[in-house]
Amino acid sequence: MKSIKKILVTIPGIVMVIYILAFGFLLYKLGYLKSTIIKDYIWWVLFGLLPVIFRVIENYKTITVKHIIKDIIKFSIIPLFIINSYTMSLIGELLIIPLAAICSGCLVMCDYKDVSPYVKKVFNGGLIIISMVMIYYGFKGFIANIDDIKDIVFWKSISIDIVCILGSIPLIFYFSWYLLYEQVGLHIGFRSKLNKWIIYLVTFKNCLLCRVKLVLILDNMNEFYSIESWRDLDYRFKNILS
Repeated sequence: MKSIKKILVTIPGIVMVIYILAFGFLLYKLGYLKSTIIKDYIWWVLFGLLPVIFRVIENYKTITVKHIIKDIIKFSIIPLFIINSYTMSLIGELLIIPLAAICSGCLVMCDYKDVSPYVKKVFNGGLIIISMVMIYYGFKGFIANIDDIKDIVFWKSISIDIVCILGSIPLIFYFSWYLLYEQVGLHIGFRSKLNKWIIYLVTFKNCLLCRVKLVLILDNMNEFYSIESWRDLDYRFKNILS
């Protein structure tokens, strides 16, 4: 819990929590997120949004818009709608929800702590088993109630997932850009005494939101030793990008 707390009090952690709560509140006010499906929203955050964010964190230099959209569809639309609509028994969910939350939290901790890779494999395996159980019961219920596709309520339920997926896109892109700028700022900060905000401003001035340029800067960090001023930093940016 201490490790998770440290992650959540960082800037991206705070932004993520505020965004999830604000977006859920907005959906509730608009009538999409009714009290009966708040659990489904929590499931979507745990098994739809967080896996995509973890993937962005791990592959921030190589992940593209195409990969992000593909992951959103893969992790959200296909399994989550059926899982949300055709759930297990109450006792089963009371057991599996805490286990899923614990595994997800421990996986986050493993990414920020120096732990054995086997520990991460254990929690990852636990989350995979939980997901397989949920998918099995979800698809079993869906097949048993296949006639539901003729009901308007069925398609309203699908719309909830689609709205959540579309709403999460800004947060996911925020993480991808934040990580790139953070890494540039950290690496240049280690090599100079410039204020971090000056580094970010000069970086934004030269790279804007171009991922290719930001990655190019990260790949040429050896060119940023002994920086004397922001003009010197700006010159070196232009020299590399040219």
